[in-house]
Amino acid sequence: MTSVNSISAAQGATPASPVRAEASVASAGAANNGFAAAMTEAEAEAARHAPATSDPHFRHQTSKSGELKPEQAFESFVLRSFIEEMLPKENKAVFGSGTAGNIWRSMLAERIADEMAAGGGIGIAKAISRDAAPKAD
Repeated sequence: MTSVNSISAAQGATPASPVRAEASVASAGAANNGFAAAMTEAEAEAARHAPATSDPHFRHQTSKSGELKPEQAFESFVLRSFIEEMLPKENKAVFGSGTAGNIWRSMLAERIADEMAAGGGIGIAKAISRDAAPKAD
């Protein structure tokens, strides 16, 4: 099935084909301008609804991991090692295969560890805070 805008090999050999080709290019350009205008409008709408923050460490509002103290960040690092070992290594259906699969697995372990540490963790951060606190002699 051929469309009205397609140019056949026979039409390409005729002298009138450059005009038709220019018309096709012009109509494609008009379509691209419409697309560009729609994208600009969509980006402006998204910017109006975006959170007003210039903080480079901004995390999603439901995430507590953007507020990690140094002790919690250390606990998150330790937990990430444990969690990454617990995640399946050979499940290509979940993470994919090769380097990309390993990166996804590592990223998931990192996010889980961050959230666990921010939610109280397993007590490593509390122990560090308690041991690092100035002692009254």
